[in-house]
Amino acid sequence: MIYYTDRQGTEAWYEARRGVITGSRASDARNRTNGLTKQQNIYVDAILRGATQGEAQFEAGYKKAPASEDVERAIRGTLPLKWGDGAISYAMDLARERRGGRAPVTSGFAATRIGQEEEPFGRIAYMAKTGLVVEEVGFATTDDRKFGMSLDGAVPKAKGAVEIKTMVSSSTLFKAMVDGDISEYRDQCVFALWLFVLDWIDLCLWCPDLQHLEVIRIVRDEAEIQKLEDDLMAFESMVSDYEAALRKKLGAAGGEAPAPAAPTTAPKTIATKPAANDFVLPDF
Repeated sequence: MIYYTDRQGTEAWYEARRGVITGSRASDARNRTNGLTKQQNIYVDAILRGATQGEAQFEAGYKKAPASEDVERAIRGTLPLKWGDGAISYAMDLARERRGGRAPVTSGFAATRIGQEEEPFGRIAYMAKTGLVVEEVGFATTDDRKFGMSLDGAVPKAKGAVEIKTMVSSSTLFKAMVDGDISEYRDQCVFALWLFVLDWIDLCLWCPDLQHLEVIRIVRDEAEIQKLEDDLMAFESMVSDYEAALRKKLGAAGGEAPAPAAPTTAPKTIATKPAANDFVLPDF
């Protein structure tokens, strides 16, 4: 692993992330679809749960069973998944960055800024609530700089970590904290379990104006992690394909594009693959 010590949100921090598949975009990297309509998926899901054909038709709102071959393939488990628009767009951005470019940031400035400002307070609230000591960790990547993540905090003696999400909007507050729907954050948390070889990660839903912290522990599940790794490797293959296409075009146009610039502060390197029972935290 390579650790970068640049302060979060700085130009050097963004430079260290350039071209890297990050935990915060794990959901985009896994964005694949079977191409079926919502109604068709309801029918397929009902059949796979063990419903009869009549029950599945009723649940999906069909007067008769759908005749689509894709529906039958989905039931048999042979329907291939297709990359969604989110994954394709993200892969193109990464390919562009790896060739020395910079993909434009189009949204999320205010929410990101508030999240960065509130992160230390969320960390303090977590330590007060749990009694655990949390250490700050910089941005880390694999040695090949293809995958990386910034942990909001590490609990090294317990092989755990924290991911702090500030409830900026009221809709997010009610969806995640009140209704308990954390699906928006799960991929990022599992990414951390995979990348840092953790036993658990505490998802911290922090609402500063209400001075309330909700802590949800996500424990290591090898089957879930393996599925995430498979999806990430498939996504990386797509990124590499786009990068190769861009390299070919740039070469034909007159020369190679420059590689991303090095970070302004020297990174620290630790063991590439920590043993499953040996969480490694750099000494900053």
